[in-house]
Amino acid sequence: MFHHSKTTIGVDYKAKEMIIDGDNVKLQIWDTAGQERFRSMTSAFYNKAQGVVLTFDVSQEQSYQSLDTWVRDIRQFSPPGVVIILCANKADLPTEKWAVSREEFKFYASE
Repeated sequence: MFHHSKTTIGVDYKAKEMIIDGDNVKLQIWDTAGQERFRSMTSAFYNKAQGVVLTFDVSQEQSYQSLDTWVRDIRQFSPPGVVIILCANKADLPTEKWAVSREEFKFYASE
């Protein structure tokens, strides 16, 4: 378990350029921690995105319920064919602390 991580306050941004299979790739990672106050900015992040990693907290029902809104925004503001990767955060917690079951998340991801 990682205890050295810190909570995102505000918006965190990281960029990295790398070569993958001979192609120059620029990764831009924007972390808004799902905070509603940054939703107006996120549409600008999506306009050239080729992929989005959408993370939710398995121990927070509201985090899971917000996925629909985020997916809708990604589909609306991203180019056609954008890849969405769903990531379950805190999956290392005992399952009795999960607010959403593994089956629910798998079904949602398959849709």
